[in-house]
Amino acid sequence: MSNQKITKIFLFSLAMLLISYLINTHYSHIEKALSQISWTQSLWLILIQIPAIAFTGYPLKLLLHQYNIKPIHWVSMSFISYLVNYLLPYRPGIPFRYFYLQKYYQQRIPLLEYSVVTIQYFLLMMLTGAILLFLYWPVDNWLPAIPFPLRLFGFLSSVAAFLWVLGKKHIHQLPHIFLGYLIIYVAMSACFYLAYNNIHAPISWAHAIILTVAWNIISIVPITPGNLGVSEAFFVFLSHYFLNDVSIGLSAALLFRISQLLTTLLIGVPMSLCLLGRWLPDGKTLDRALFKKK
Repeated sequence: MSNQKITKIFLFSLAMLLISYLINTHYSHIEKALSQISWTQSLWLILIQIPAIAFTGYPLKLLLHQYNIKPIHWVSMSFISYLVNYLLPYRPGIPFRYFYLQKYYQQRIPLLEYSVVTIQYFLLMMLTGAILLFLYWPVDNWLPAIPFPLRLFGFLSSVAAFLWVLGKKHIHQLPHIFLGYLIIYVAMSACFYLAYNNIHAPISWAHAIILTVAWNIISIVPITPGNLGVSEAFFVFLSHYFLNDVSIGLSAALLFRISQLLTTLLIGVPMSLCLLGRWLPDGKTLDRALFKKK
């Protein structure tokens, strides 16, 4: 067994132990919180996850505009990428998207170009989050206040950085690209807002945006499949720091995670079966994408 596989198994086992410990320690509080959820709100949570996941492929489609990626393909890439990210470590959804584009578009996309665009994609994702943070930073007991001049400077700096990363090549697509990221953040923030309200621990819209930005930043560098355990641990820390209640953050994170996983399975698996002929791309498929093996 290779060192890489041993590392994967170790990290996944560590994440499972962490989740098991947290759930076992706060089981009674989590059970109480989840037993009071509204099934109507839970259904809305699952439905809002659809655009939150689907539109993750839209900015990438615009950054690769010269290949004219069709809507069915950037939506499918999004759901199947989430599927493989949940089931496999180290974010294999990134090479999968490359394989998918090579499969359905005759003009081969150079791996270097795709790598640069992927970095650009995640930088723009983080900068959009920074713009929203400085715009909606709450004034309450949760977080320290930021003076308006500093918020304005941070906001303008984030906008300038966004335009610089976007570059002259894509500047004409600025409204569409920013709208794509905005839809992702709004949909995810609505999910967190609903998740906390569903366990009777309501938060403000500004707090939901902060949690969304934090979740996306953590997800960029995955350690376990879907960063399972890592994201939950971070939410436990936030919940303990801001609300002095670990069970609330863990319950909300689990509710968000379950709704996202259900949406991914219900839509991602059928799409993978229809477009790829199998319910999940295998390792050889991803290797062919990266190393151009036929």
